Amino acid sequence: MQNRAISKVVGIVRRSELIPEIEKLGVDFVGVESPDLPKQIQIATGGTPISLGLDAVGGPATATMASVLSSGAHLVSYAWLSGLPIHVAQGDLIGKRLNIHGFWMYYEEYLPKMRAALTEAAKVVASGKLTLPVTTTYKLSQIKEAIEHSQRGGKVLLDSTTQTNAMSYSISTLLIRNLRDVFGENDPARWRAAIDEIYTEDCVFYDPSKEFTVAVTRSIASQARSRLLTLTFYISQLPTRGMGNAGRVQWVAGRPGEAPAYAGTDFIIARDGRIAAVYLFFDKLP
Repeated sequence: MQNRAISKVVGIVRRSELIPEIEKLGVDFVGVESPDLPKQIQIATGGTPISLGLDAVGGPATATMASVLSSGAHLVSYAWLSGLPIHVAQGDLIGKRLNIHGFWMYYEEYLPKMRAALTEAAKVVASGKLTLPVTTTYKLSQIKEAIEHSQRGGKVLLDSTTQTNAMSYSISTLLIRNLRDVFGENDPARWRAAIDEIYTEDCVFYDPSKEFTVAVTRSIASQARSRLLTLTFYISQLPTRGMGNAGRVQWVAGRPGEAPAYAGTDFIIARDGRIAAVYLFFDKLP
């Protein structure tokens, strides 16, 4: 959470071992999610009003955040890593007149602003003002190992020095369409059309145990849809573009109104604006 008036940042984590890592990023106070956290935040901030909360977790953690926001503050939800709906007490929502917003950087109104924002962010990183701890760097040919490492914990980089960097923002579009229009679409004609549109002719599909060519991918999608017709897919972590023509998106799936039953990560490599390879990994539920 950030109070722009005094440029102070308060961070909430779910595991105490993450505190040193977050503090290294320049966060002024880091606390572990607990019933005592609101009081700890009040002491750490000296009771200074907090006017903005940024929530990427959802579930009960949102209620803790809402409880320390000031009257008229803004609460922004931009991801749901827990896979749970946000929890906000009526007393905070009504009594404080909180403003709750959903944010996604790929909304149409933000797309024209993304290039300038990314350019500015790159300058901040290059200046050394913002650093991200990187555990290991992998080649694109080691993509499976890179994803498995990332899922165990720790940030990794992909080295695509032999790849071209001609893609614009289509990586995120391909990730979303693969999840939404292929595996999240119930109409057979529509998801077949989506496969023809967004996959290359020689696209290869990998699941945790097998490898398939695009000719077989249609039947895989068909079998998956027959099993998942009652499920709805949700993006749990927004699409991330790696170096070169690679990207990934994390998702959860479940029956409407129920807790997620599955979680996974889709990783793609694109060529000429279409998906050339899809790597599917099933994750542990949050």
